[in-house]
Amino acid sequence: MGFILPASPRQQVQSLITTKENIEAELDAQVSILKANNCTLQSPLVDKNGFPRDDIGLNFSYQRTL
Repeated sequence: MGFILPASPRQQVQSLITTKENIEAELDAQVSILKANNCTLQSPLVDKNGFPRDDIGLNFSYQRTL
């Protein structure tokens, strides 16, 4: 997906607002997954040996994302 330069400053602002909203929505989705597993953004997702914690039920695709 390439970047298309908007024709006007108004379109540029709208494009940036849309990008910001998409990022915020993705962040909210990721935080809700953490909260569902009693974790925070500061909680380690791996144990002291570097393995994924077994008490967190994260789907493998989300482990890659986080």
